[in-house]
Amino acid sequence: MKYLFVIVEPDPLVSLDLVDTVRQAFPDCDLISAGTIAELSRIMPRPDSDHVLIINSQLAAGDGATVLEDMAVYGCRFIFVGGHVETPYPAAIVHTPFTTDMIVRSIANAVPSRPESPPADHT
Repeated sequence: MKYLFVIVEPDPLVSLDLVDTVRQAFPDCDLISAGTIAELSRIMPRPDSDHVLIINSQLAAGDGATVLEDMAVYGCRFIFVGGHVETPYPAAIVHTPFTTDMIVRSIANAVPSRPESPPADHT
């Protein structure tokens, strides 16, 4: 399964940092970014369990909460950057200031490990 990483961050410098971090750690990944939940709603393909959303925690309130709850129904994984967010679905939290390692560890915890090749047949 190939994962789609979705970064939703209004600050362009922080967004670039997150994009760079994800690309370095997962060079073959698919990645899209948006600055707002409204933009995310316009550009995001149908939500799926292979989607990992890395979202500024301040965007998870109000209308954003409803959109994210709808995505959670499809099994999307969430990592909130900035601070704690109360959600009815599981989510990782990365507090600011964050390091590259903090982001990569949160992604690794959100994405189940899988073998790169099928197990050998020993029959």
